[in-house]
Amino acid sequence: MEQTAKRFNSLKKRILTSIVLFSAIALLSQHHSLWLSFILLLGASISFFEMPALYKNNIFLKTVLYPGIPTLLLLGYSYQSNSWLHMMQPWIFAWAADITGYFAGNFFGKRLLCPTISPGKTIEGLVASLVITSCIASSFFYGIMIGLAAIGGDLFVSWIKRQAQVKDTGTLLPGHGGLLDRVDSVYGVICILAFL
Repeated sequence: MEQTAKRFNSLKKRILTSIVLFSAIALLSQHHSLWLSFILLLGASISFFEMPALYKNNIFLKTVLYPGIPTLLLLGYSYQSNSWLHMMQPWIFAWAADITGYFAGNFFGKRLLCPTISPGKTIEGLVASLVITSCIASSFFYGIMIGLAAIGGDLFVSWIKRQAQVKDTGTLLPGHGGLLDRVDSVYGVICILAFL
């Protein structure tokens, strides 16, 4: 009973934070220059405030590579986008995969995907994520690649956190953790979208 109450409280925080976050992003993305500034500020905030806790040495080099490269890819992708929908594609794909995987994993998940890296991820959640990205993508193959990139971005950050022995990258977003905890799959997706 106590475990169910904890899960419900965590879910409630996640939903409220997500609504605020989605609303802020929807407003910012309506103005191209504000959106580009937001992405730059997001990457800088993750680099300066969250990455130092995750890396013990070579912090400059590692911060430049990650999240530096995905942030630059997001900037370039957004700058070249010719419509709001195109500009938001990395976010839509990543968060659709995240949300679907989270709920499918919580309600139907039985088999763990990578228990040593991320004990909450399940194979059922992965399959649901791949199904949703395939449904909203222009082709099945494209959707599968995007879904795998989203989960790959998530697992990569989970692996970094395991190495650093921390649960979350920060505490800024209640129910989610830090900024990187919320955009890890977006960073995975942009690495695929930028090159496709």
